[in-house]
Amino acid sequence: MIHSTLVPTIADEKGEIRQVPLSALLRVTQGEDLKSITAGKNGEYIPFRFYEVDKEEINRADQKADRIRLGSKFLRKFFLEQTDDQ
Repeated sequence: MIHSTLVPTIADEKGEIRQVPLSALLRVTQGEDLKSITAGKNGEYIPFRFYEVDKEEINRADQKADRIRLGSKFLRKFFLEQTDDQ
């Protein structure tokens, strides 16, 4: 792929634009690295700890979920009242 791809250069003094093979600009090396998953068709990947979760973390998560539920109930009620008034 990089051998067959041509990249145009900036025009020289005569206004000529030349084509340079991409392989002249890149160096390909083999290597190993850790894989990372950043996103997929379902959204971002967020790693969770399934083991060694203490009760304090569970309580904080439950409290956040409760606040989100209350907020969504408030918004629903607020917007329904707005549409009833019109």
